[in-house]
Amino acid sequence: MGLLYTTYPVFPLFTGPSKFNHTITPSESVSAIQKALTTKTPTKVCVVGIPGVGKTTLINALKGTTSRPKPTSTLKSHNLTPTLTIIDTPACPPDPHPLLPLLSLGKPTQETISHLLQLLAGLPAEYYTQVESLYSVPALVRPIVGNRFVDPAKDLLVHVARKFGRMGKGGPNLAAAAEIVAADVVKGKITWWIEPEKDDEEA
Repeated sequence: MGLLYTTYPVFPLFTGPSKFNHTITPSESVSAIQKALTTKTPTKVCVVGIPGVGKTTLINALKGTTSRPKPTSTLKSHNLTPTLTIIDTPACPPDPHPLLPLLSLGKPTQETISHLLQLLAGLPAEYYTQVESLYSVPALVRPIVGNRFVDPAKDLLVHVARKFGRMGKGGPNLAAAAEIVAADVVKGKITWWIEPEKDDEEA
């Protein structure tokens, strides 16, 4: 959902304070979204997403209603203000993108961790080294796109598997190690994006 942004802010909605330290409280989330949706010209906003992420719950929160939502099967239009219409949609099929497990969606794989390290390598150096520090591993080779002989994800997963005792008959269990790394991302131990500055948000 975006009216004002090309990089969309995250507005988490929970029944209590968020367990992630990079998010905001539910009431602040709703207030921020309402502010973002303020418009003087007639505007329609469509809420889309995979199943069970809270699209209808979000709309109910914006409307100030508390009814328990049922799965949405058809397009539903809601007039939030005289100038703003918000449209609820049926769930989209889950995107098989490997980064989804970093959002608690799907099973992580070595490809998931490979994509994660590619993202971290594009950020300031401390974002990549946080992984090395967290797992106490030697400096990993930075990803080289298109070079199949450089695989820092496999290198990291071998270290993680050994550290946590995820060893099988054939050697390190890379799938189990990928689950550990992905779980640490979900817990907020590994940051994989840059928070916007306050001045940038207000600009």
